Amino acid sequence: MADVLRERWRTPNVTRNGRNGQKQYGVDIYGSAAHLPHGGLAGAQCKNTDTLSFAVVEECVSDAEAFEPKIAELLVCTTAPRDANVQREVRLLDQKRAQAGQFRVHLLCWEDLSLELAGHPRLLAKHFPAWSRLDGQDEQPSLSLLWDFNGSATNAVLLDAVPRRLLDLRAAAVPFSEAELAKGDLSPDEVERANLYNAAVENMLQEEANKERWRKHKAQERYERFGVKVGVRLENDRALAEDVVGTMMFPQEFEIWAAGEQPQRHEGVKFPARPNIGAARRIAEKLALMDPLRGRKFPAIAFPMAGPIHVRLVPDWARLRVSGSEVSFSVDRIAPRRVLTLSDEDAITIVPPDRPGEYEVKWRVDAENLRGPTEGVLKLVVR
Repeated sequence: MADVLRERWRTPNVTRNGRNGQKQYGVDIYGSAAHLPHGGLAGAQCKNTDTLSFAVVEECVSDAEAFEPKIAELLVCTTAPRDANVQREVRLLDQKRAQAGQFRVHLLCWEDLSLELAGHPRLLAKHFPAWSRLDGQDEQPSLSLLWDFNGSATNAVLLDAVPRRLLDLRAAAVPFSEAELAKGDLSPDEVERANLYNAAVENMLQEEANKERWRKHKAQERYERFGVKVGVRLENDRALAEDVVGTMMFPQEFEIWAAGEQPQRHEGVKFPARPNIGAARRIAEKLALMDPLRGRKFPAIAFPMAGPIHVRLVPDWARLRVSGSEVSFSVDRIAPRRVLTLSDEDAITIVPPDRPGEYEVKWRVDAENLRGPTEGVLKLVVR
């Protein structure tokens, strides 16, 4: 049973409670379960019996109340077949306890345990070799992903948020606010010029094409100033994995660039001239009077200007491929207890959004000799 719970709770930290003859306080097996908040403690009471009444389940729950430290979930596991009436009573009990903030209660009957075993060929071969085609020693790959950042493996990468003005045309135009226009040090002419500027900005914002053009125009600056190169580490703890494929789904707010790629240069948006009013005007006038070159004329010199050049160099060996918000990779094989690092020349460049927060990147890895894909989550923390 401990082996089944180790897979169900997705943790190696599963322990049998005490030994025969010792008081167990309603818990035969316990462990930190990955599906519980903060790796909460789960417990299991095992009943080897042909039938199981609801009264026995209540007795298990009552005994487990005394277990220390407190558990967050109790599984009552039994070799008895399913009973719809008992299952209904357990569901109602679980609902009542959840509403009261007490540990949850679930029932696993023999059919449920059989399904759990069927989903793990290695366990089936170990405990019921006659039911399995595998040798009990035959293991499947155990694959997982981590970020490779600054030469270290980590589950989370810290990024600096992009300034709003590099994404939003309105933020870049900086229209005058009502508070600025309400200041008493503005002349009627300054207020009029400010209102004309605001009207011109609103007119510019009416065209959606201008907003998209601005985002594309500033993509290069976002890439150069806020883009962070990050690699990926593929780890295999058990058997040889062959024909491995993986995908990573990034939130839509992020911009992802493959190795050797960067944004193309795009024409910007023509802004109306923002007038200097109030204190800003007075400072500008003082600076103009202090300019030693003020009033001098210089001959105009024309320089030939070359158009922007964009070169896309995606090496053939780059294994982290980018398509929109999805990053994928493929590996021929990875030996057991080995780590494959896709970084440096393979590293992707991540450009964060303007909104701080913790974002999730969902990953999925599969292999030809893996019974089912492995899934997980990596973090991107934007400050």
